[in-house]
Amino acid sequence: MITVVELEMAKVEATEYINGLLEAYVARTLDVEIPPSWDFGPVWPPMYYPSIKKILIPETVVVLWAIDKYKAERALRWAVGHEFYHYVQEVRGERGVPILSFPRIAQRVAEKQAVRLSGITTVEGERLWRELLWEAGF
Repeated sequence: MITVVELEMAKVEATEYINGLLEAYVARTLDVEIPPSWDFGPVWPPMYYPSIKKILIPETVVVLWAIDKYKAERALRWAVGHEFYHYVQEVRGERGVPILSFPRIAQRVAEKQAVRLSGITTVEGERLWRELLWEAGF
């Protein structure tokens, strides 16, 4: 059983980790000078919301971090890379480009860029999330 103190520590560590990821991804991306805002929220999966220009990370991540920090770090590296790239598409105005207006194409570009940024394939990223959720009993 995870204690309240362990959850609080996991939230602090995950927050620092996500902030560091976003700073690193900004440093590796042309045309982007500041990272998007983000917060924990009641969502699944992690998602970029262009209407509020914010990435929402599931609150569940804190529990997953407390259970298996290594897997949670890797899963977040990939997922944050993917959602960060949707932010990049927004900043660059690519979401209004006719070919990228089609959601599947925008998703595919974000997947490829998530792999470039994180070094983790989409297959591995999705597998990590499934394993973490199973381990946590979700």
